[in-house]
Amino acid sequence: MSVELAGLDHDSLEKMIGPECYETALEYVRRKAVSQQIWIASQNAREALAIALTGMIHDGEITRARASELAKMALRDNAKKLYGL
Repeated sequence: MSVELAGLDHDSLEKMIGPECYETALEYVRRKAVSQQIWIASQNAREALAIALTGMIHDGEITRARASELAKMALRDNAKKLYGL
């Protein structure tokens, strides 16, 4: 991972704050990036589901109540079953 902060490269930053602090900061940045990617993926999945269900409602394939049931199944019930909650 390439890190640059305030114009400092990896070596300069590591010398400035020390290797232990640098590694801790780098691990924090990596974890933060992963959590943001998970959030974005979750939002995209929810949006795709909403678009699909809305289209099905508009096409008369399902009712709004059925769309709500399907959304609940996809977003909640599957996870509950998978994790035994």
